Amino acid sequence: MEEKYLENTTTREGKNVNPINDNPCSVPEDLNEALKIVLFHSWKNKISYILDHKYTTILMTAVTIYALFGDDVRNLSVIANYDSYFYALAFTALVLFAIEIILSCLSKKDYICSFYFWLDLVGTISLVSDIGWIYYVITGNTSNSIQSVQNIGKASRAGTRSTRIVRIIRIIRLIRIVKLYKGASNIIDINSSEISHETKVGKVLTDRIIKKVIIVILGMLLILPLFEGDFWTNENLSWDYGVKQIQDFLNKPSFDTVKDVFIDYHKSSSRPLIYFEYTDLKGNHIWNESEGYSDYRLYEVYCASSDNVTAVFEITLDSNLNSVLGITKTVYICLILSLAGLVFYRDADLFVIKPIEKIVISIRAITKDPLQILEEKYEVPVTSKNFFCCKTKFYDIDYETQHINSNIEKISVLLALGFGEAGSRIINANINDDGNLDLVNRADKVAGIFGFCDIRNFTDTTEELQEDIMVFVNEIAGIVHLIVDRHFGAANKNIGDAFLVVWKFDKQDIDVENNELKVNSDSIRAKVIPDLALLSVIKILVKINTDSVILAYRAHCRLARRMPGYCVKIGFGLHIGWAIEGAIGSFYKIDVSYLSAHVNLASKLEASTKIYGVPLLISENVYSFLSNNIKAMCRQVDYLYTNSGNTLSLYTFDGNYTNLPISYRKPPNKGFTRYKKNEFRIRFFQNYINPFEFFRQSLSIQASRETFTPEFYSFYRTGFEFYMKNRWVDAKKNFEDALNIVKTDGPTINIMKRMQETNYAPVKYYTDLVP
Repeated sequence: MEEKYLENTTTREGKNVNPINDNPCSVPEDLNEALKIVLFHSWKNKISYILDHKYTTILMTAVTIYALFGDDVRNLSVIANYDSYFYALAFTALVLFAIEIILSCLSKKDYICSFYFWLDLVGTISLVSDIGWIYYVITGNTSNSIQSVQNIGKASRAGTRSTRIVRIIRIIRLIRIVKLYKGASNIIDINSSEISHETKVGKVLTDRIIKKVIIVILGMLLILPLFEGDFWTNENLSWDYGVKQIQDFLNKPSFDTVKDVFIDYHKSSSRPLIYFEYTDLKGNHIWNESEGYSDYRLYEVYCASSDNVTAVFEITLDSNLNSVLGITKTVYICLILSLAGLVFYRDADLFVIKPIEKIVISIRAITKDPLQILEEKYEVPVTSKNFFCCKTKFYDIDYETQHINSNIEKISVLLALGFGEAGSRIINANINDDGNLDLVNRADKVAGIFGFCDIRNFTDTTEELQEDIMVFVNEIAGIVHLIVDRHFGAANKNIGDAFLVVWKFDKQDIDVENNELKVNSDSIRAKVIPDLALLSVIKILVKINTDSVILAYRAHCRLARRMPGYCVKIGFGLHIGWAIEGAIGSFYKIDVSYLSAHVNLASKLEASTKIYGVPLLISENVYSFLSNNIKAMCRQVDYLYTNSGNTLSLYTFDGNYTNLPISYRKPPNKGFTRYKKNEFRIRFFQNYINPFEFFRQSLSIQASRETFTPEFYSFYRTGFEFYMKNRWVDAKKNFEDALNIVKTDGPTINIMKRMQETNYAPVKYYTDLVP
C-alpha cells in the first residue's frame, strides 16, 4: 500500500496522480481509517463546543440553582396540590444533568471516573429525593393514611443527615458550574483582548486546591456531626414528664404507688435516679438523701423539677461520651488540618516551589560552572497511579515551570557549547555581575597545552561529498571532542577542516609570570595533563583509523575515484605556552578563543607534519613536561636553529595506524561516558594510575608501534646523533639502515633529502617555528 502512494504518474495535463488501484473512485483502507478518525474527533469537538458554549453554561447554571433551592421554595410557597409542577421541574433538571454527564463522557478526555465525574453523578442521583413521584415509590409511602404519615415522619427524621450531604454535593456542583462559566467568559474575553491564557500549572494547581478544599469541607461537614452527643443519644423527655405526672398525683391516695414505680423504674437505668424530693401536706420528704449529688459535677447530673417535686438523675454516661467525642473531634480536626496543610503544601511544593528551586539551582550551577550543565542529565519524572478503573496522572504533563527549567538548561547547554571552555569564565562573570553585559573587554592570560588538528585532503573531499561534508566533519569532530574531553581537555574552535583543542591549567598548577611558565612542583595536574594530552592525540589517531564509520569512507566511490587508496588522515601539532583567553568580535558577534604566538605555533607544527611525514609533531616545550617513561617512547625528528640563535627540537610519537583492527560503535550513552570520565579523573588525580600504563597496556597503541623495532631505533638514534654533530656522512649510513627496516619513515626520509641537497655537507637549518 505504501509503495502505491509513492509511485506517481503524470496525466496529459501534467498533473501528478497516485495510481492507487484500477478503480479511480475507490478509497484505500488507510484513508478510510483516517476519515473515521477525523470524523470521530470532529463530532467530539462539536459536542465539547456545545457543552462549553456560553448559553449552555448559563442554562445549566440556572438549572443547578433551581436544583439547590427549588424544593425549599416549594415547601415555603405552595400547598401540596402544586407539588407536581415542582416535581416536573426537578425531573427535567435530572434529565438535563444526566444528558450532560453522558455527553461529557463521550467528548471530554479523562472525564470518566474523574473527581468531578463522581460529584456530578452523586449530585444528579440526589435529585431523586426532590421528585416525589419517584421518591415516595422508593420509600413505599404513596397514600395519606395515618400509617403512611407516621412512616414519612420516621423517614424524614432518619434522612435528615443524608439530606445535608445531598445539599453539600449540590453546592459543590454549583461551584463547578460557576467556575466553568467564568472559564468560558474568560475564553470569550481572550479572543477580543490581550488577556493572557491561564497557565497549565496555574490551572492544575487551582483545580487540585479546589478539589482538596471540597474534600476538606465535606470531611468537616459530614463527619463533625458524628462527634456530637445528641447524634448518638436521644433527648430523654420522660424525666420531666414523669415529674409532672407525680406532681399531679401529689396528695392523692395513689401518689405513693406512682412515686414508687417512678423510683424503681429509674434507679437502675443507665442514667439512674440518685435523688428524689417532694413536699406534700405532711411536710418535706427525701429519697436517697445519704448519697445525694454533691459528689457529681454540675454537667454530670440532670435535674427535673416541678412545683413540689424534684428528681436528680446521674448522666455520667452522657458526659463521658461527650468527653470521648470531644477528644476524638479534637484529634480529627487536628488530623484534618494537618493533612490539609500537608496536601496543600505538597501541591505548592510540587508545582511551584520545587520547579522554582530547580530553576534557581540550575542558574546557580551555571553561574558557578557553566560547563557543568554538560555533565548533568536532567529527567522529568513520569508516574501514574491506577485506582480501580480511574487513572490519576501526576507529573507527566508539560507544565510551564518545566518548560522554563528545560529551556534554561537548553540555553545553558547552547551557551556552554557555543562559548566552550574558554567562554566559561565570561559566562560566569557576566551572570554574576549586576551591571551591563561586558563581553569584549574581559580577558585573562592563561597557561595551557594547545593542540591543532587538521583534516587532510579536505578541499578534494568537500568537492566530492558536497552536502555530506557536514556529516563527515562532524563524525571526526565527535571523535576528537569526545576523547579530548574525557582526558580533561576542551574543544575550543572549529574551523571547517581544523580543530583547536586546549588543556588549560589552573593558576595553582602553572602560572604565567613575565611570559614565562611557572610550574608548581606539587601540582598533580601539571605532571599528568601533558601525558594526557599526548595520550588523547594518540587515541584520536587510533580511533580515526579503526572506527567503522570513518573507515567506510575508504570505500566511498567518488572519493576512491578522485583519490585512489583514499583514507581519512589528520595531522596534529602540540605546544605548551601561554595565551590570552577572551572574546573576539563585537556586540554583533563574538567568538571566544585564545590569542598568542604559542597558539599559532601549534598550527605551524601541524602544518609541518606534512614535511616530516608524521601525523603528530610535539614541541620541545611539551616534551620537557612529559614523564620520563613517555619521553622514552617519543622520537626526536629534527634539530633546528631560530633567528635569535636558540635551538628548537621537534618530536613525534611513532605509530603505524593503517592496519589496526576495526572497532564498531556502541549506542551512545551519555551517563556511562560521564561516569567513565569521572572515574578517570578520580583515579588519575589520586595517583591510582600512572598515565604510562595506558600507553603500555593499550593493545591498539602497542600494535601501531610494532613496525618500529628496537633495531630501527638503534640505527635512527645513532644516525641522528651524527647528524647533530655535523657528521652527515656517518649519519647517512645509519639512516639508510633505518630505512631498510621502515622504508616509509617520514622523519628519516626528510633528513636524508636535506643532507642530499648539500651533498652531505653540514649546514645550519633555520626555522620560523618559534613562539
